[in-house]
Amino acid sequence: YGCIQDYSGREKAGLGKLAAPLQKIEQAATPQEYVETMMDLSQQLSFQGLISGFCVDREPLSNEKYTVWLNIPDTGLGKEYFANPRNADNVGHYQEYIAKMLNLYGRDAQTAEREAADILALQQDLAQHSLGIGELYDPQKSIHPLSLAEVRHLYGSLDTEAMLRRGGILDSVDHWYVSDPDAVRRSSQLLTKERLPVFKEYAIFKLLH
Repeated sequence: YGCIQDYSGREKAGLGKLAAPLQKIEQAATPQEYVETMMDLSQQLSFQGLISGFCVDREPLSNEKYTVWLNIPDTGLGKEYFANPRNADNVGHYQEYIAKMLNLYGRDAQTAEREAADILALQQDLAQHSLGIGELYDPQKSIHPLSLAEVRHLYGSLDTEAMLRRGGILDSVDHWYVSDPDAVRRSSQLLTKERLPVFKEYAIFKLLH
């Protein structure tokens, strides 16, 4: 509680240890650099929800060893919540929250509002191509072991080997798991040079959030 009230201490600390990872995101100039940065940050920070990142968890079928799970994108409020029109006001409040986080990060108010709207639109698009909450707990729908060839197909035109190598997970396992391949595939389709700024803002918000 004292930490929460320590406004001067937080101002003095600034971004702290997040400054370097956030700078890496800002510097990504191509979709390939972006996904390799996400892999790098996943390895360093064990951060889930980053598009094109990964986490390490137990092998789901035997539960006897740890394996690599390719991250599914964080869709914010989630598929079901976005789909319910009664939640429109709260979705608006969520967008305002994103804008405030970006404003605190240093974006001017107008830029923060525009980028918040873009991040929300990205999450809503990804949510439409994602499994629902209940489906993610269904092993028949959410456990997908992939070969390297299948991982390549999942990430489309990206250099998959370079991406996995950057995360240190190219040669460490003989297959990879993903819980929602359609969501990952959709995020890869959307990650173009033109949309790169939105993906970078999404990653910045994820780290700040």
